Formats: sequence, C-alpha cells, structure tokens
Amino acid sequence: MTPINHLRRIRFWLSIFISGLFLSGVTAFPLESELHWLVSSLRAGSLLPFVQANHLLPCLERVEAALSAVANGIDFSIASPFFAPV
Repeated sequence: MTPINHLRRIRFWLSIFISGLFLSGVTAFPLESELHWLVSSLRAGSLLPFVQANHLLPCLERVEAALSAVANGIDFSIASPFFAPV
C-alpha cells in the first residue's frame, strides 16, 4: 500500500468515527422531549394494540417519568412508589 492510499484510508475512517461521535452527541441531549413524543405517538397510533400486548407502553411511561423527575431535580428513587422503603 502506498503512503497516499494509506493516508486516504486513515482519513476515511477518521471521518466516519468523527461523524459517529457527532451524531451520538446530537441525539443524546433531547431525551426527555423525544421520549415524550414517542410515548404520545404510541398512545394515539395504530401500534397501540401491539404496544399494549408487549407491555411496552408502561415501561416507556416509567422511563419518561424518571427522565422528567431527574430533569426537574427530583430524586427518582424517592419519587417512585416502586422504590419505597419496606
């Protein structure tokens, strides 16, 4: 392999890696709003019977509640009845 081809390969894979880092960073921040959009669309959409049959909706609603609680500065383990002390 010539040095020019080797440099091109390095640049190609480096650009793929940097693009992946950029995309993961861009999509990491709006989790609360994206999850709210997903839950509301699943409640109103045609996938509701499938989601209810797989018990996916309660799980997503619980994660949404946890994200909202954390975003509002509330400790989710204290706010959730599932983690109440016995």
